[in-house]
Amino acid sequence: MNDLAIKKSLLEIILVIGIGTSILTTPANAENLCKTDGDCGSHCGAGCGKPCITSVVFECFCVKGACLEQSEFAKKIKAEKWQEPDCNNQMTTIHGREVCITELARITKDEMLCSHIKEDSFFNVCMEGIAGENGDISFCEKLRPSKNAMAGRSTYTLFDFCVEGIAVHQQNASLCKKLTGKGKDFCFSQVALAIMDPKLCYESREEKYRCLDLIAINTNNQEICKELENQKAIDSCIDSVTVRIKRGIGTKGGLK
Repeated sequence: MNDLAIKKSLLEIILVIGIGTSILTTPANAENLCKTDGDCGSHCGAGCGKPCITSVVFECFCVKGACLEQSEFAKKIKAEKWQEPDCNNQMTTIHGREVCITELARITKDEMLCSHIKEDSFFNVCMEGIAGENGDISFCEKLRPSKNAMAGRSTYTLFDFCVEGIAVHQQNASLCKKLTGKGKDFCFSQVALAIMDPKLCYESREEKYRCLDLIAINTNNQEICKELENQKAIDSCIDSVTVRIKRGIGTKGGLK
């Protein structure tokens, strides 16, 4: 997994934690199953129960011999008033110290904690977590250059990615105006999709039609389909909406 994939997955997880939504459901029998680092070395695809599973995107944690998922982990840090030494001594997960410090920094809004992370990619994720929590893009300006972080998206910068994450988290499209080029386009389209607002799609030059198409389909709104770039795209969109309505998916008529 490259740096961009790690960053995107971690940022999404951090933001989801921030609004109190659980990513995974931990099986009731998953407690007290972590005995060694190896127990937490498998890909986390089936929850925390084989016996304790984690991955490079840290959906699950092995903490003090118990398997915890994201929301439980955040609650544990707050309830037990963890400090940085706790991250050094109690985490047995792969990259557990970095993840622990990142979550601790987000909870306490203490950017100095991030400076204790040596690896650039994880430092950036830590700073992005604080930026998202505070809604403050000034933290995005403090990110470290990360080798190959934006491979394949050379005009899309770390700053762009960070601001987009805050804009989506806060559902605040005005933040996208701080960006230019593809960064601005992606930002407007992602906020539009987050709140299902087709008007914002028109602020995105390169992503406009993709944005409209996804909103039209997800809201079962064939009128939005008619705004697409050509008849082939319009027909495909209308067909998709028709199928969804016939199958009882979503609401006929879409946005009100």
